[in-house]
Amino acid sequence: MAIDDVNNSSDILRDYELAWEWKDDECNPGLASYLLYQHLFQGTQKIMVLGGGCSVSTVPIAACSWYFNMIQVSYSAASPELSDKTKYPLFFRTTQSENRYNAARITIMKYFNWTRVATVYGQHRMFVGVIADLIDRMRSQGIDLLTSLAIDYDPTEQLRIIKAYKLGMYGKNYAWMIPGWWTPDGWRQRDETINCTADEMGKVVESAIGTGQEIEDALSNVQTSNGETFDEYEERYKDLFETNDEYRNLDPHVEHGYGYDAIWAIALALNSSIDQVARKTAIDANGQIRQKRLDDFTYEDNETAQIFKRSFQNITFRGTTGLVSFNEHGDRIGKTAIYQIQGEMRVIQ
Repeated sequence: MAIDDVNNSSDILRDYELAWEWKDDECNPGLASYLLYQHLFQGTQKIMVLGGGCSVSTVPIAACSWYFNMIQVSYSAASPELSDKTKYPLFFRTTQSENRYNAARITIMKYFNWTRVATVYGQHRMFVGVIADLIDRMRSQGIDLLTSLAIDYDPTEQLRIIKAYKLGMYGKNYAWMIPGWWTPDGWRQRDETINCTADEMGKVVESAIGTGQEIEDALSNVQTSNGETFDEYEERYKDLFETNDEYRNLDPHVEHGYGYDAIWAIALALNSSIDQVARKTAIDANGQIRQKRLDDFTYEDNETAQIFKRSFQNITFRGTTGLVSFNEHGDRIGKTAIYQIQGEMRVIQ
């Protein structure tokens, strides 16, 4: 959808057409690395990398892609590790680092005067880093850490919730804080392996507080750079799944707005690079010197890659998820939304 919108726009990339090839890495780091090399060495020359969706598969790709002078843009990989420009110099993302939400979590703790806090997290280095940062912030604010428990990583929300229900860890004596990327009703999806009811799991998550990136336009109804509001974009996105047989059996991605904005970030960065690239020269097939174009890029072309990088650092636009711009680490600059689960809804506070 975003690719079509860019190519149908008369305002950007007038002499170019944006195209893409996609492969599913299944959130598997080994498969992700394999697919990256397939992209690089099979088919047409690529100019940038979009993805991955999961941090676990994005980290190894981002560690490799810059060696081929490829800008990489993710829409949902939130690992704090990816902010390290010494390891991932050409990486950008239209979502914020998960560490950014720790400031909001500390503010919530202090607001409610919570002085005794325990942490439970999956044994994955992304979560380890986030919790380590949170604990440091807690200690600096005089908040006591009761315990910090690392558990085997469960791939489903339901299994984590069941453990809390079986232990009686819910009700007025417990306050749960959860990641903002949890789906609001994920625990209600039927699974024959789950031995708790949806109502039982709902008791655990009721009143849980989450933190995540604020989607400004969903709240303010402001028009985006594409000329539509978030609600209009969302309706068009859902209609795509309902009317297109190719997508009918797929589930809409919870981060779809960030993916849409990632495509537009790529398009706008490329567009703003055209004149800068044209100041350089290239040699055509006949050996003649001419102005360089975007599609002259090769995996050895660090000069053009640095132009692309500067363009990303300088772009600002209003996307479907709010104002999009990047800090010196390549992370999305944005606000944090605080919400509470009330029944089957996430209520923004």
